[in-house]
Amino acid sequence: MPSPIAPPVTSAIAGALVVAVLGLAGCADSGDGATATTSSTESATSDPASAPAVTAPSAGTTSSTGSSSSSTSAATSTSAAGSTSPTGSSSSPASTSSTTTSASSSANSSSTAAPPAKATCSATGKTFAPPATGGMSPAAAALAQRLYAAATTCDRAALVSLAKAGGTRLSFGEVGAEQALVVPDREQRYAALARVLAAPSGRDQGAWVQPRVATPAGTKDATAWQEAVSAGLLSQEQAKDAQEFGEGYMGWRSGISEGGTWQFFLAGD
Repeated sequence: MPSPIAPPVTSAIAGALVVAVLGLAGCADSGDGATATTSSTESATSDPASAPAVTAPSAGTTSSTGSSSSSTSAATSTSAAGSTSPTGSSSSPASTSSTTTSASSSANSSSTAAPPAKATCSATGKTFAPPATGGMSPAAAALAQRLYAAATTCDRAALVSLAKAGGTRLSFGEVGAEQALVVPDREQRYAALARVLAAPSGRDQGAWVQPRVATPAGTKDATAWQEAVSAGLLSQEQAKDAQEFGEGYMGWRSGISEGGTWQFFLAGD
């Protein structure tokens, strides 16, 4: 006879089997979900086009995750651009060098530039002894005074006029009054004429010659040589050498006729 507890045992076993089957089904479902998630992640990683777009932060916005990279990039850019000043501004070395060179060139130009020299004559600012007109004829003495005044005041127009009027010989070549009496005078003619007219005169071929050492008689006179030295027409040593070697006076000299004509003003032979 069948046992009276058989049906209940059978029902319990059947229930346990159902639970076990359901549990296995749940595990299978969980595994499939994980697999699906992994596949989705791999798909998103491998396909950039399907990945969500990332919006770059606008200028001046700092990302919490990218602040270090941004700082590094900024530092690199600053280093490439040039040195950074304490205020944060950067200057290019090439620009700084160019500016310095330009400023230096301007300074040098300003310092090496000189104002144009003013035209002066050799008599400017000098003091001369008064003209020596003793013994001359009135006309010759008057002309000597006019020549002296023009020479000491650098009156080129007056000297040129007197030279043209008298046909004065001013060189051993073909040199006119305009050229010979030009200012500035490289040959120092104005100062020389003032000194010549301050020296005593001597007679030679009907003219009053100054200094008198330039006449044949004056060349042999030691006093005449000393007069020329005192007038500043030559040095003491030059006068001594000329007398020792029997040389005549070849310095600046002037001749005025008895009637008051300026005949010559020369140096050399």
